[in-house]
Amino acid sequence: MTFKIAFTSSKDYYKESYEELISVKKFKKFEPILAIILLLFGVFLFISDSINKLKFLPIVFIILGVYEFFKFYYDKINGLKRELKVELSTKN
Repeated sequence: MTFKIAFTSSKDYYKESYEELISVKKFKKFEPILAIILLLFGVFLFISDSINKLKFLPIVFIILGVYEFFKFYYDKINGLKRELKVELSTKN
């Protein structure tokens, strides 16, 4: 008995693969939530600091929140591009 298996990967395959990877990593799936919490905490500190005692601390939390949010989506897009590039280079 002989079996032939043909495997064709696509962008949808790598998206699903990335979602499975995130479900295994404990911290990675909570990065967007952490980013939103940091951002909201920074905005709360900025609004509640009426006497300007905290100086630039609220801005630091806002920047960290924005950074974490963009880093999460950049890693996802960059990972998909990297996997597609590796696949195309192995076909040639």
